[in-house]
Amino acid sequence: MARMICITSGKGGVGKTNISVNLALFIARLGYRVCLFDADLGLANVNILLGIYPEHTIEDVIAGQKQFEEILVQNCQGIDIVPGASGVEKLTNVPKEQLEKLIDAFTTLNKYDFVIFDTSAGISKNVISFCMASPEVMLVVTPEPTSLTDGYALLKILSLNGFKGSVSVIVNQINNLEKSQLLFNRFRDVVQKYLPIKILPAGTVLKDPHVRDAVNEQKPFISTWPDAKASKCIKNIARYLTQQQLWDRVNEPAETFWERWVELMDGPLILNGVKPKEIQTQPLKKKSVIRRAEEATTAPPSRENGGNHHQDPATVDLHRLLGNLDKHLSSISNDMSAIRKYIEFKQADLSKIEVPKHLGTFCG
Repeated sequence: MARMICITSGKGGVGKTNISVNLALFIARLGYRVCLFDADLGLANVNILLGIYPEHTIEDVIAGQKQFEEILVQNCQGIDIVPGASGVEKLTNVPKEQLEKLIDAFTTLNKYDFVIFDTSAGISKNVISFCMASPEVMLVVTPEPTSLTDGYALLKILSLNGFKGSVSVIVNQINNLEKSQLLFNRFRDVVQKYLPIKILPAGTVLKDPHVRDAVNEQKPFISTWPDAKASKCIKNIARYLTQQQLWDRVNEPAETFWERWVELMDGPLILNGVKPKEIQTQPLKKKSVIRRAEEATTAPPSRENGGNHHQDPATVDLHRLLGNLDKHLSSISNDMSAIRKYIEFKQADLSKIEVPKHLGTFCG
């Protein structure tokens, strides 16, 4: 059974698809069977970055015109690609009998070691459903205040819907590893204090002009410039993902993932930070896979009481601000507006801080 990994972001333009493509390619070079699923329903950026133009997508499978295996772009630099396009969302409108056959077709994905989903950015129902259905989520953030606050918003929405999987964070487009580690530490402190989600560092992708050049040439930078800074960082993240201890997680069949995704897309999800009164929160005695996912969307998040040990003033202030917001503001949009103003005000401090050498690196 494959490891299902969802790569996402709260904000667009943070390099999520670039990371997905290059990460998938290098994991394949380590000897694993990898499938990259383009789950961005708005833009087929995977195709653009690789310079490929598939004739068919999942939409053709739903229409009964093609088999799932026929739409696969096979052995594209060592990986297989599923062109998702807008057809993915149409799965929720397929009649039950046909839907069961389609979900059975996804058993093809069980032959891979890794299936990497490149989602859209933001907190749309499609994005949240992919994240909720996935046992592993990788959140891409940059040093921009909007990226950090939108990333926090996405995690808050996941927590409100009872997300139980693991979350790791990739810091992208940052100048050096010391600043990356400091940025992650502050982000982690806030998340762990105010959300019932534990986040882990997956690594850093340093700012590198080769990335832009590769996009312009429609070639993955890890292939064109394998020794570039960004390529070395991708290799470290790939090695992090393939560490033996991470394989201890229970991997589910691909059809189970899709059953859960369809149920989430078809059911109620909290998307604006407000828990509707009509959603029940009582646990069920007997839980099927689908019912567990359904219950997860209604479970109230627990709140961790983080301490203030050895925190710098900026982190303490940010904790205090987020604590007040969590008590008094009723929606994600209000939360994000206030947090964004704070981070923009504090952003200048980040560039002035020098992290001691003994703290080590943060690149997987």
